[in-house]
Amino acid sequence: MNIIGKRVKHTKYGEGEIVRQYDNKMDIAFGAAVRCFLFPAAFENHIQALDAETKEIVQQNLNQLSQEKEKEKRQREVEMYRATFKLKPSDHAVFDIKENEITDIAKNWNICTCKAGKEPKIPLKLNMYSICFLTQKSRGEAERQRRIIGLFMTDENFIGIHCLDGQIAVHEKYHVLLDNQEPVYFWDFFEEEKRLKTWGSSRMKYVPTEIARKILEKLSAKNESALDYSEDVRTQIDAIHKYFYEIKLRG
Repeated sequence: MNIIGKRVKHTKYGEGEIVRQYDNKMDIAFGAAVRCFLFPAAFENHIQALDAETKEIVQQNLNQLSQEKEKEKRQREVEMYRATFKLKPSDHAVFDIKENEITDIAKNWNICTCKAGKEPKIPLKLNMYSICFLTQKSRGEAERQRRIIGLFMTDENFIGIHCLDGQIAVHEKYHVLLDNQEPVYFWDFFEEEKRLKTWGSSRMKYVPTEIARKILEKLSAKNESALDYSEDVRTQIDAIHKYFYEIKLRG
């Protein structure tokens, strides 16, 4: 996108012509005087393009600059968050998954905190080191028969308080849908008085770290209680188990 030769107007120096563009800079000639400015940053406040084509080029570059600044800001926030991170008692979650969602999850791993058409729930307690469980209960079954059908770690740059749209960023490596025949019931990991009789209307609930640990131990067991996974699923669960404990030791 060549802007050399284009006419512009500066708030102080008046009209001029762009005579050179290089890296993130440009030289503008105001009569005999040539001055250097940042491109496209100078167009935010001091310089105005005079023709429609240049205005469009400048706006495209300003949009890109804004995106880069936002990305850098988010990265600084992530690094600051990671530097001060401490694992808290309820940094994990469980989701209610319907049967008609499984195909899409297996393909895209799109996980939202709310049901379709509902207001997103900001996952304030989740962070870049959260483990989440996918559960399912068929229509007509009692809540105690809710089964664990999958699990995932959140993305390493995920911060729940920034998740305004409710879309959980799933870790690109650590996610899996289970293929065991023997069911693992979610509420079996809770004391009797803490087991819910009904799930309620929410899509997501928080899970204490200790419960998350117990579930993961059960899913990754290799003794007489080992579950009958395929080799690929077993490999992925082992990887999640290792990653989770590296985080737990760090926290």
